[in-house]
Amino acid sequence: MLPGSALAEPVVVDGIAGTNGASVPTLQWGPCPAATPDEVDVLKDYRCTLAEVPLSYRDPHGQRIVLALGRLPATDPEHRLGTLFWRPGSAGRIPPALSPTLHERFDIVGFDPRGVAASTPLHCFATNHEALESFGLPFPITLAQERSVIESTRRGTRRCAENGGPILAHMGTANVARDLDLLRQAVGDEQLSYFGFSFGTHLGEVYANLFGDRVRALTLDGVVDPVEWTTGRTPQEAQLPVFLRLGSHEGAYAALLAFLRACQDDVRCAFREQGRDLLVKYDTLVRRLGRRPVEIVVNGQPLAVTYQSAVNFTLRNLYDPAFSADLAAVLQQVYVATEQRGRSVPRRLNLDRVGSSVRPRYGLPTTTDEPYLGIEALSAAFCADSDSASNPRVWPRYARAADRAAPYFGSAWAYVSLPCATWPGRDADSYTGPWDRPTAHPLLLIANHRGDPATPYENAVSTARELADARVLTLDSLVGHGAFGQSQCIVRAVERYLIDLQLPPEGTMCQPDRRPFDSLPRVRSGNRR
Repeated sequence: MLPGSALAEPVVVDGIAGTNGASVPTLQWGPCPAATPDEVDVLKDYRCTLAEVPLSYRDPHGQRIVLALGRLPATDPEHRLGTLFWRPGSAGRIPPALSPTLHERFDIVGFDPRGVAASTPLHCFATNHEALESFGLPFPITLAQERSVIESTRRGTRRCAENGGPILAHMGTANVARDLDLLRQAVGDEQLSYFGFSFGTHLGEVYANLFGDRVRALTLDGVVDPVEWTTGRTPQEAQLPVFLRLGSHEGAYAALLAFLRACQDDVRCAFREQGRDLLVKYDTLVRRLGRRPVEIVVNGQPLAVTYQSAVNFTLRNLYDPAFSADLAAVLQQVYVATEQRGRSVPRRLNLDRVGSSVRPRYGLPTTTDEPYLGIEALSAAFCADSDSASNPRVWPRYARAADRAAPYFGSAWAYVSLPCATWPGRDADSYTGPWDRPTAHPLLLIANHRGDPATPYENAVSTARELADARVLTLDSLVGHGAFGQSQCIVRAVERYLIDLQLPPEGTMCQPDRRPFDSLPRVRSGNRR
């Protein structure tokens, strides 16, 4: 706390000040549970624990839920600075090392947020198969598919209303931020050091505005604009599907164009054709698939490739420039298959490795043999935070308009938030601003300048204007979601900020360590998602 400053006044939101007197959990670290021998080896350096927190901070001593945490201890305990909390866009109990230097100076702690994975889960369905039938259909491209997706999603949200239980109404990011402040206290840190990626950036934004005096260093990579994520800037925007407000479809289209330009200029790109407009070639490919899917063979298994799976496959592989060569190879093979139907893709093309989203939306299992993965938790989180239209029948209109602005990806991004139209509840303790509350230290936002297919660069720029004190660090990369791990320049700047609290100079722009189709290894920072 900074005496006499604006930070000394506690932030009260809907009658809740901070964590409202909730008790700090006691953490007893032990071996991490592993399902396979391979996991035992992977997790040998980690310690895990469970932490109890309130279901509702309005009743801080009432019903409890459990959070699952994982810790990668600092390799230089003598010079350890504290704990660096990490959250990607989804479950995050097992954090990556991020970099050798950060691994030396911090215990790195990840956690599954409330309702997710190994924490007390939201559980709407009996099986993964049932979940996929409700929330896993591909985005629609025909009137019949639109009706089917709307009805299946409505059935899914009805199942959540029936089976979700009390946690359904307590999954907003503000409650996750309150959980995080209890965890900060539990590890003994006076202020929070945090690294958030993708949707995890919104947790950092909310924390900074609820607990500004407790901010030590917050790095946000692949930034979502907090205004667009929650309410939009106008009443009309509040009706838009949330990912269209963020401009995710436009970012994806820009990334595709950048990928195709890079492909045209690089003889190593398998999709390249001398003198051929590659956007026209890509459009020909997906339109052929829209008229008639093709069946290819991957690792000896038949796989139907549709318009939707090709678009989703493209989108997912624009998330990392390291996938560019494989993306080009697969697109070329599928293009050939659309010309000569019945020809198999050579087995050397490993689609399982390159793009899980060739499978149904979200890339989840299609059988009941897998452990239950809870795809509904993602919808619960952003539906708790985000305004949207309450009539699902307006989604096709918004999706078609988005496809005109950003071909292929408008519908793909629009329908992700369709469950919000009929979602059975909203977290009454969510936070929707203001976003400019003072913080003890400035925040660092990092973003890809040209081709982020999920959170365009403009999100980072607008968020820096919204927050009280934040600076943008830029990566000048053609494609890729987020920036950390793609450039030693970015990594070093983040290390200086998190360790020494030293921001990079205003306007710093870093170059990537590799370009699409380069074969040299780049910095690896673990699984950011």
